[in-house]
Amino acid sequence: MIINIFKQKQNKPISNIFTKKPKGYDHLVIPETNSLVDYLDLAEDVAYCPPELLRGLLYNFLRQKRIKIYKYDEVDKWLVKKAKESEVVNWYWRPLRIKDKLEKNNSLSCEVYDKLIPLHALEKLKLIENEFGNQVSFYVSDYTSDVPDPFIMVVPKNINTNVDVKDYIIIFDMWDEPGFGK
Repeated sequence: MIINIFKQKQNKPISNIFTKKPKGYDHLVIPETNSLVDYLDLAEDVAYCPPELLRGLLYNFLRQKRIKIYKYDEVDKWLVKKAKESEVVNWYWRPLRIKDKLEKNNSLSCEVYDKLIPLHALEKLKLIENEFGNQVSFYVSDYTSDVPDPFIMVVPKNINTNVDVKDYIIIFDMWDEPGFGK
C-alpha cells in the first residue's frame, strides 16, 4: 500500500526515481583535532598508510581543494540506465593509464581507457597525483557507446583482494560526451 501511495503522489513509475544524472556533493567540514593530527604525523613517521587511512586522506584532500565527489550508488544507477539505453549489457571501470592497473583486483583490471578526458578532469587528476603519487590509481567509467558520459575515480593502490573495492572508490569528476560538456 505504501508503494502505491508513493507512486500516486509522484506520478512517476518507481523505476525512474533513481535514474537522475548524479550530481557532485560538497564535503562536510570536519574540524581536525590534535589527536587526529598527531595520529597522521606518527603514521607518516613510521610509513604506515593502510587503504582506510589513505581513503580518509583522499577525502580530506578533496574537501580542502573543494573538489566535489559523486556517490557511487548514484553513479552506478545512472550508468546502468545509460548502458541499457545504448543496448549494452553493463558498464565497467577502465584504468586511465597502464600504471593505474591494479593487478590484485580482477574487477579493475581491463583494458586501458583510450579516449581523451577534458582539461578540468586532467587538472584534478594532477592535483591528486601530486599529493599522493603512486599510492593511487585512476579509472574511468566506460561501456561500448559513442557517448558514454564518463566519470573518473581514484582508488588506493594497496587494496586487498578480499575487500569490496567500491568501498574505496572516490568519484571526483564527470563529463558529457561528445564534446566534454558538463
